[in-house]
Amino acid sequence: MPSIISNQQQEQTSIELKRQTQDSNQLLFSPTLLQRLGITSHPSTIRFITLSEDAVLLATASLGYVLVWITATHQPIRRLISPAPTSLLFAPGSKYIIVGSSDGRLEIFDISTARLMKYLKDRGNIGQIVGQIIDPHTNSSSKVASQSSNGEIWSIVLNPDKSRIATGGAGGEINLWNFDQEYDEDEEEEELE
Repeated sequence: MPSIISNQQQEQTSIELKRQTQDSNQLLFSPTLLQRLGITSHPSTIRFITLSEDAVLLATASLGYVLVWITATHQPIRRLISPAPTSLLFAPGSKYIIVGSSDGRLEIFDISTARLMKYLKDRGNIGQIVGQIIDPHTNSSSKVASQSSNGEIWSIVLNPDKSRIATGGAGGEINLWNFDQEYDEDEEEEELE
């Protein structure tokens, strides 16, 4: 007898990536689709999605805002207003979320209050200090200047030691940012109160 399946049907699919070794096949990666939720949360296209480090929170970006969800309940807990979000990253500790945008801004939101704490703005064709390059051999650093015609930020990634992020965007530009980096007053940084 056929059964009726809800929109939140659980599916099991697997892909295994193995590496051939002399002794055996070593399993490297085996993702499994656990559940297709079928939840419609945004009136327009979801442009980006990311999970917190502990997978307790999920964030989705759509035109005009970011929603932060609790994964266990599938319920949104915060709506963060961001005009043109294109990329997302939970900062280490998952208390803040970093939003990259199509207008070149990096926005930092406090998740507990939904407050925009700070933003950094790309100044377009003007040369600007955008981050630091760290030499892993000498552990020395130098500031990175950027000159771009289009500051769109389309991707954000956290480095393994969680001390910096890299952003990528239009025009093939890659920028490095330190979490503890101090900026001069003449650089465009806005700290909001």
